[in-house]
Formats: sequence, structure tokens, C-alpha cells
Amino acid sequence: MENVSLKYIETAKEISGLSYYAIAKKIGVTPQQINALKHRDNELKDESLLLLAQIAQTAPMKIIAEKHKRTAKGQAERKFWEAITHSKELIEETKRYILCSIQKDIKIY
Repeated sequence: MENVSLKYIETAKEISGLSYYAIAKKIGVTPQQINALKHRDNELKDESLLLLAQIAQTAPMKIIAEKHKRTAKGQAERKFWEAITHSKELIEETKRYILCSIQKDIKIY
């Protein structure tokens, strides 16, 4: 499974035009921590992912659920987060979040 934190950092970079350094500052991590995501199998803390979601223009719970699904320790935990990532409510929340950002041309970060 792909690193969720890195996936959304790349999305944030594309959307915002910000550098890795600028993204790191905005989400409260060091550039070294972002670089480590490329070489180690770790994820950012939820607090940083909440901030990253704003820059990546993605519903925060979507990123957090994806991360927890990826890092789940057991099958039951993984199934729980899998159900959340595919829940109708989360899909609708994500659509509303993106539509609102597009319609209002909001730069959330």
C-alpha cells in the first residue's frame, strides 16, 4: 500500500504550487520528516494530516481514514477503517468539500 502522507503531500504540492519546505512549515513538521516519508514506511500524525488536508483540498477524515486503514495492526481494525473510507457519508463530505473550494475559489491553506 502506498504511503498516504506522501500521496497527499504530492497532491498539495500540485494544487498549491508550494515547495516541500513550505508545506512542511504549514503542517508543523520538518522538511527532514517529509523526506523520511520517501525512504521509510511511516506516516504523519493525524494533527499534521488535518492541516495537509486543507492544502490538498481534501476532506480531512478521508486522509485520516486512509492512513489508519494502511497502518492498522489487525484485520478487524483494517476492516473498520476500510468501511469508513468507502462510507457514503465520507464520499459525500469529500464531494462537498471539493465543490465548495472550486465554487468559491477558496485557498484554504
